[in-house]
Amino acid sequence: MSDDDALKQETGAVQQMTEAERKLLVGFKEFIRGKVALGVPRERAYAIVAEIL
Repeated sequence: MSDDDALKQETGAVQQMTEAERKLLVGFKEFIRGKVALGVPRERAYAIVAEIL
């Protein structure tokens, strides 16, 4: 698979995301940023999100 094919596949997947899925991802992103800002190691913040999922 070429890089162009992989990019087209990824772009298609993102376009199929619902608004709720986008909001959820943005929420997780902000959660991680907030935890890191408070001094929580980034790996731990990702682990917390993984536990939530």
